[in-house]
Amino acid sequence: MKFTILSAATVLAGLLGTASARCFNGNRRVPANHGDTLATLLVAAGNAEAQGTYASTGNYWLSTTIDNFAGGTTCLSFGVENVSGHYRDITTAVAVEGLLREWVGCGNGGKSEYHDGSLHGWRFM
Repeated sequence: MKFTILSAATVLAGLLGTASARCFNGNRRVPANHGDTLATLLVAAGNAEAQGTYASTGNYWLSTTIDNFAGGTTCLSFGVENVSGHYRDITTAVAVEGLLREWVGCGNGGKSEYHDGSLHGWRFM
């Protein structure tokens, strides 16, 4: 998959519907190459969907090691949690939409829970 700035802008276009959100504090570790980081996130999320490893309840962590952070190799971790109270599956597109909001909106990552819109019933960390 070839990602462009226009593709990333399209994915990020609808940043609405957050019920509660907060950014994490700590040492700022900003990806040096946003395109590679986005591609890494898409691959990890797609693999989770293909393997059927997203939990229908509870949470699931995507962890991957990338070399494009200032200071060397770092493990990049994202969490997806079903907070709807019902068994439900998540697609790669929905997971990536929610996780991108945490990565783009907060320099150190963050946590948001959604109660409406396309991300209804999910918490992303």
